[in-house]
Amino acid sequence: MFTESTLNSMAVMRDTSQLSWSIVPMIAIVLFVFFNEADKGNWKRILAAIAFLMADLFNELINSLICHWTEYAPVWGISQQTNFQIFIGWNFEIVCGFLLLGIASTMAMPKDKHLKIWGINNRIWFIVVNSALSVAFEIMLNKAGLIYWEWPWWNAQNPWLIFLVGYVPFFTAAYLVYDASISKGLKILAGYGLVNLGLVIGLYQVGWL
Repeated sequence: MFTESTLNSMAVMRDTSQLSWSIVPMIAIVLFVFFNEADKGNWKRILAAIAFLMADLFNELINSLICHWTEYAPVWGISQQTNFQIFIGWNFEIVCGFLLLGIASTMAMPKDKHLKIWGINNRIWFIVVNSALSVAFEIMLNKAGLIYWEWPWWNAQNPWLIFLVGYVPFFTAAYLVYDASISKGLKILAGYGLVNLGLVIGLYQVGWL
């Protein structure tokens, strides 16, 4: 039986009556940042941000599968306090935030992908640090009631799973694309896109989205 939090989230799924004017400046900020990077010719940074979001989308689709398979709850879910809830654990605010985080995550990194920090490759260093900071922020969102967790193995007392599954793959995808050539980066994105599109079509057809 679905939990109360899950039923509440399902009640506002893709409900346009939730929309507010705050969606307009959010879109404008994302477009400004992306257009600014494009104007500077930072195409790898843009592709990295898209890869970050595509990796997250894959996780969100698996999260939807878990919710419907178990008929209990998603691994993580979004409260009703949102402009637009796309999936059970994904809303418009997360999409905008992760696109910006994907951009920001490449800004502090050294140009040399082989440079070491305290004996550790700087890319690994940034994956670990950024993932840890993201987990800490997500715990704050949970404490504020914006994200709910129902499963005993996914919570603030067990942050390692959130770290390893929830964020390491996102930053890894972003940095792989950022360090690759434009053509290779586009191929990686195409792979993510095809897998996610297949999942979306399949889940929609069986009514699980």
